[in-house]
Amino acid sequence: MKMEKIKIGGIFAGKERTFSKNGESFVSSYKKEKILGDVFVSSLGIEGDTQSDKRYHGGVQQALCVFCKKEYEFIQSKYKISLDECSFGENILLLDVMDKDICIGDVFKCKDALFEVSLPRVPCSTIDDVLGLEKLSSILKNECKTGFYLRVLQQDYINQDLSFELIDRPYPSYNIEFVNECLKAPKEHQERIYELLSCDVLSDKFKVLLKKQLS
Repeated sequence: MKMEKIKIGGIFAGKERTFSKNGESFVSSYKKEKILGDVFVSSLGIEGDTQSDKRYHGGVQQALCVFCKKEYEFIQSKYKISLDECSFGENILLLDVMDKDICIGDVFKCKDALFEVSLPRVPCSTIDDVLGLEKLSSILKNECKTGFYLRVLQQDYINQDLSFELIDRPYPSYNIEFVNECLKAPKEHQERIYELLSCDVLSDKFKVLLKKQLS
């Protein structure tokens, strides 16, 4: 379980905005701004951050959306795509790790805040619509590099100069990339999907998706 402290590359929050695609408008809180000082993180996420469609975003199981800088670099290099900071609408950008290094149920300490990994992110077409990059959400799914969500076990102020320190890893076999692979190719992973459904810290919302993949 030993892991070096993971540095934070940025903390972001955003308000609802109106966007347009093909002459039609839609609202989203996808675009976020970097927070340079201390910001309070509650059980519902970063103070000042909003979610426009609460059917799919936000809530205690998805309080914080996290993406890894190395995954940015992978996508940009392989697909020759230029991506600005916070292109994936994340609340927290982590340095020096990838999705395969993070497991469901991992508990991280950040100052006095405690975070627990609850589920992989499920990229939606809003990514494509806001960025104007067709099929980017499909690329993330196909590469199993989606980022992930955290639930907040203990509230506190954090800032981008802090680090994430892993203090517990109850499910070392369930890294984010592997869990995404189970969703992507369910016929090949039926037994592992059954195992994942018994994982007590995996969010119920994601379990519903997994159940649909069972033969």
